[in-house]
Amino acid sequence: MDAKRFARISVARRGTLLALLLAAATGSAEVPDGFAPVVDGGPVRTIAIQSDGAIVFGGGFSTVDGEPRNGLARVRTDGALDESYAPLDGQPAKDVHEVAVQFDGRLLYTTTLGANVLRLHPDGSADATWIGRECVGPQFALQADGKVVAPDACSGPDDPPLAMERLLPDGTLDTGFAAPTRTPGSKVTAIFARADGKIIFVGDFQKIGNANRPDIMRLMPSGQADPSPI
Repeated sequence: MDAKRFARISVARRGTLLALLLAAATGSAEVPDGFAPVVDGGPVRTIAIQSDGAIVFGGGFSTVDGEPRNGLARVRTDGALDESYAPLDGQPAKDVHEVAVQFDGRLLYTTTLGANVLRLHPDGSADATWIGRECVGPQFALQADGKVVAPDACSGPDDPPLAMERLLPDGTLDTGFAAPTRTPGSKVTAIFARADGKIIFVGDFQKIGNANRPDIMRLMPSGQADPSPI
């Protein structure tokens, strides 16, 4: 469903959709009674579950349960808004594209308005220890070892971008990750980090390195193209 159509969905239905996203994320067919936070002003794009069961979600919305929230919010397990968590309020309007919770509770996120992976402490404050890297994202995936994989986002229209880059747990570039290039002007639309360290990604591309790989590709943990069929 495209974002414009989603933005026209009624407030009540957005709450229902958030419940469905929760069910999909937890693998449970049941959602707690009354779980229907009212999200308004734009779409919900992404969701992550904390170790305590609280749900962090992002998107292009501006309010949750009538309270200002700038594209990022947290609700408790019963769906009640966490009023203490408003990390992006007071900033220019955000449209959060991806979120992921690290093993230590810190939150990684990207927005559709920039190419950078950012990190917050569990209380929502900015993490000054995160180095980060410009020109990656907005799609990303968190690996089991705490590393982050994201597509190169800043190559010129005639320059072949790297298929993927990897960040170490502190946000610095993993220089040992040797991914091939992909088609100039192409896009990565989704990434899945497997438990064995391999990385699958899909998008609008035709070639990865010298191989014809239309729309879907798998990389080895080293970043090299996986030669086996997907």
